[in-house]
Amino acid sequence: MMRRERTIVPSVAVLLCVSALIALRCGTSGDLAGGSGAGNPGVTASVSIMADTGLGAPPLSRASIDGIDGGRTVPLVDDDGLVLTASSALVTVYAIHFILEDSEDCEALLDSFDGDLVCDSENIVLPGPFVFDAVTGNADSLFDTLQLPSARYRGMKLVVGCEGDADSSRCRPVEIFGTFEYRGETRVFDFQIDFSDRPLYHYTGPPQLLEPADTALFSVTLDVSSWLDSVDVAADLDAGTIALDSTGTLVIDSGASPAQGRDIINAVRKNLRDAFAGAEFDLVKSP
Repeated sequence: MMRRERTIVPSVAVLLCVSALIALRCGTSGDLAGGSGAGNPGVTASVSIMADTGLGAPPLSRASIDGIDGGRTVPLVDDDGLVLTASSALVTVYAIHFILEDSEDCEALLDSFDGDLVCDSENIVLPGPFVFDAVTGNADSLFDTLQLPSARYRGMKLVVGCEGDADSSRCRPVEIFGTFEYRGETRVFDFQIDFSDRPLYHYTGPPQLLEPADTALFSVTLDVSSWLDSVDVAADLDAGTIALDSTGTLVIDSGASPAQGRDIINAVRKNLRDAFAGAEFDLVKSP
């Protein structure tokens, strides 16, 4: 992939937000991950990854996103009905691909575009990695807004994982942290799952032409109700196949050697893959 020199074409300014389980607020950096150059008006849009929690459509304005603060928790339920209350769910996204309509020429678009985006064979790519907390809405991403060239778009691809990370052996693409009740006591859990996936989402309608006057929303909706399918935490603790550590914390770390709870790791990994594969995608624009 090649970076392009910065010149000017019409662009779409995209406010990139990620949520799963709840709608999220963005990172607070003022740096632009992509830009259109002085004098280009651009527009603000959203890219959202969220769960179907009955909260309705994600907000389209930065003001409404900033109104979502931390301190939230999300209940996850295992096969035996045990509720694990997640206070943090970190997801590493190595890159985000914006899928162009077939007739668009990515390199031509970026040759005349002021920004730090790159091309693969056919898509516009926002390189990461980015780490998002799907529960609190915090992000360590060093961007606030992103600008895309004006073009016809038909989908989005997420690269979930730690590809190319110099220390990828220590990366946990998904880490879920929170508390649960076991034998009358509140215990902490920390699930660190090695996971990689490249879910590709296509808009079911015709490609959408995004222009500077538009407001656009790329939306991926995940079902998290099955994330703990085939998992029975209390039964595994009772049977001794998993154990609390010396602090009373249940740590399931797929990178540990040896790693306890391999059945849990494999089940959660499969459930995550199913959730990304079955997610609903939409691309909506408004003038």
